[in-house]
Amino acid sequence: MPRPAEVTQEQIVAAGESLLVAGKAVNGFSLRKVVGRGGPDYLNRIWTEARAQQAEQAPPDEARPASPLPPALADHQEALAVQITAFVDGVVLSSWRTADDIAQRRTADEREQARKAIAATEQEIADAKIAIEDADRRAVQADEAREQAEGHANALAETLKSKLADANKEAAVLAERLRSIETKAREDAAEAEGQIRDLEDQVRQFGAAAQQAREKVVAAEATAAAAEREADRLRRDIEILKGERDTIKDKVSEAKTETAVQRDRADRVEADLIRVRQERDAAAERAGAAELRATQAEARAAAAEHLASQIQEEAGDDPKAT
Repeated sequence: MPRPAEVTQEQIVAAGESLLVAGKAVNGFSLRKVVGRGGPDYLNRIWTEARAQQAEQAPPDEARPASPLPPALADHQEALAVQITAFVDGVVLSSWRTADDIAQRRTADEREQARKAIAATEQEIADAKIAIEDADRRAVQADEAREQAEGHANALAETLKSKLADANKEAAVLAERLRSIETKAREDAAEAEGQIRDLEDQVRQFGAAAQQAREKVVAAEATAAAAEREADRLRRDIEILKGERDTIKDKVSEAKTETAVQRDRADRVEADLIRVRQERDAAAERAGAAELRATQAEARAAAAEHLASQIQEEAGDDPKAT
């Protein structure tokens, strides 16, 4: 299915007639300025074809009188025609010279303005290209920095994750060891308490026996001395067991302290992981901002190039075209 015309012939003809009434040249570019759309070549072709059709459809000249003029009138008409022709030729020549001078001055001014506009546009294009190259360079640097930051962040994150997992495993092992130590300590403490009670009972028993032996001094001196020695040994054993109980308690306290240190280390590792993720997000945001600035610079350069193209097309237009 053919694409419908963007501008109708009636719109093009009306635009051309309005330009003629305003005393302006009619061409593809001037028609586009009035119509607002359509290619200059297409608009100029439609205008030329419409003008040719209007010329072909114009009514014929009025018929001449049926009878010729008298000789005197014919001679007078011929003399008037010669005078009018000479006058008209002089007026036309003078008008043409005046119009040509005006057109030359106007063309020189317009060309100078167009040259300045083109030079300014070319400078803007050069500046825009420099800005685009700078933006591309900064975008590449931002991409490289982002990739490095992401690589560093990912590597650090993996390392921290591994350390965190190891710390969690170590903490779990230490916690299990702590529970085992506490259980064993409670069992040992209970056993030691039982032994102490047994030894104290034995001490009391041996004290009672020593008391009985003292009452029987003559018959039981040797037994009393042996009982005293056994009581001393049992007291030493009691002191040793009490020392072992204190040592076990100290080990339990150290295990609790070590567990707290491991937990604090795991918290610090997790905080470092969060900080690295934040730095990676900030690097991604900076890279996005650099890409946005590069896109805006490219848009400004495209607009400047489009303006330069329009100015060059208008500067190439012939002001004497009708």
